[in-house]
Amino acid sequence: MSDTVVTAAESAQERPRRPEGMGLRFAGARVARFRLLWEEAPETCRAVVDRMPDSGECVHAAYSGTVVGILFDPTVNPPTENATSIVLPGDLLFTHYEARSRHGHPDPLSEIYWPYDRYARPTIPGQFVPTIASVFASFDGTPEEWKEFADRSRATRSTGGVMIDVSFY
Repeated sequence: MSDTVVTAAESAQERPRRPEGMGLRFAGARVARFRLLWEEAPETCRAVVDRMPDSGECVHAAYSGTVVGILFDPTVNPPTENATSIVLPGDLLFTHYEARSRHGHPDPLSEIYWPYDRYARPTIPGQFVPTIASVFASFDGTPEEWKEFADRSRATRSTGGVMIDVSFY
């Protein structure tokens, strides 16, 4: 992914305190709904709800396979929760990298991301070993909605970064 980082949303104060879910929407598409996993990853959910921007550049991963995501404020670093290196389509993931922990990428980084098919493995740049991702939400829609969202996610591989809107419900 690129190193373009977006900051916290100005409207974060207007969000529900404990929303049921998070919506991601590509321009001209339906909202893809993800149920927040408050029981399994409460601190990650809280950090994302409080600090996630209203929109951001969605970019394709360079190292982790069929993954796209949004980079945001690198000071956001909740503890690892509901952690795995085996991710599935429909997982909404969070990973933080400390400064100087990734070869060729000296700055810290926080990201949310999602695999859009089975060929995804969160990988540490420069080391090509698995990293741990916190699963903080799960897709909560129909197969048709997932196909549309996955197809738009896949398209970022050839189109480059595209804006995606973020909402909470």
